[in-house]
Amino acid sequence: MIFNYFKIALRSLWRFKGYAVVNIIGLAAGITCCLLIMLFVYDEWQFDQFHENGDHIYR
Repeated sequence: MIFNYFKIALRSLWRFKGYAVVNIIGLAAGITCCLLIMLFVYDEWQFDQFHENGDHIYR
């Protein structure tokens, strides 16, 4: 069953090449932005965590 889904998806990608390229580039850009935002937030949360009273430090 899943093989049929892949076959239909590949046929659709092959038939509508321009539309598929725009969708794939948009998906890649969205995933990249999401990962960069997550990395930034993670870095901000981990800042000054090595101090005993890190939550009391004013930046």
